[in-house]
Amino acid sequence: AFTIRELSKRKNFDISKVEEAYKHLTSRNPEQFWTSGQWMTEKQGGSDVSNGTTTLAHLNESGDYSLYGYKWFTSATDSDMTLTLARGLKDGEPIKGSKGLGLYYAKVRDQDDNLNNLEVVRLKDKLGTRQLPTGEILLKGTTASKLGNDGDGVRFISNMLNITRMHNAISAVS
Repeated sequence: AFTIRELSKRKNFDISKVEEAYKHLTSRNPEQFWTSGQWMTEKQGGSDVSNGTTTLAHLNESGDYSLYGYKWFTSATDSDMTLTLARGLKDGEPIKGSKGLGLYYAKVRDQDDNLNNLEVVRLKDKLGTRQLPTGEILLKGTTASKLGNDGDGVRFISNMLNITRMHNAISAVS
């Protein structure tokens, strides 16, 4: 998919954020370890994320993005960070189709341990919710960093889904 080295070549990209996430995600120390979610599905799109994603990514002067939208199905709602899809803008208008989707990294909480401009609307009533909370989330200017370019989102998040599916299958068998 992409490597930290590839990301570091992007203009105006703060690689330290990805390096920080990687350090926490791969730590074996429970005090440093982070969990991660994936927030991609929206009510109107279901599994057709290319045409159904309406979450918008507004570029800030800082180089970060503010995400606005309603995620219908978010896994690991209580995670430390997430990877999510959002639609880029060109001349103030959403870029249509898969060409407009980018992958974004966001911490769920800010430095003061408050939610990062998001609201957990409700948790889904489903089997396994206690171990892996799944919910609906309203993004209200959630600060995020873009990974890759517009158009890379589906390709990048698909790799994460495949790794997660393999991990779940191996864990279930073992």
